[in-house]
Amino acid sequence: MPSGKIETVILNVKDIEKSIKFYSDLLDTTFESVRQYTLPGGIEIKEAFSPSVNLDLIQQTNPTLDKEGVRATTLRVKNIEEAASRIEKMGIPLLRELKGERAHMVEKIYQMNGYLLILAQHDDM
Repeated sequence: MPSGKIETVILNVKDIEKSIKFYSDLLDTTFESVRQYTLPGGIEIKEAFSPSVNLDLIQQTNPTLDKEGVRATTLRVKNIEEAASRIEKMGIPLLRELKGERAHMVEKIYQMNGYLLILAQHDDM
């Protein structure tokens, strides 16, 4: 039995409305309403999430970061310390660890191959 699973795939997109339509039609899914917020440094974000397929679409206004493709993949693991040890043995350094930012969850974030790999351990695993 696997010790984890893909929980969410996060994609950078250039046009969130076109992307919502494309993935809605392709995957026969719906997206929650588009959230808009601003990150430090004035980067404006539009984000839409489809909980039925665990797909998160992000459009941002910063031209230096405005590339299409995979932004991050979240892996839900049973033992985050064991999974983190495996990743770090591959020479991939930890960028950041988040505890309690979301209910009952610990996350460790790594930068690899041009995207973020997020390990997440929930209390219910």
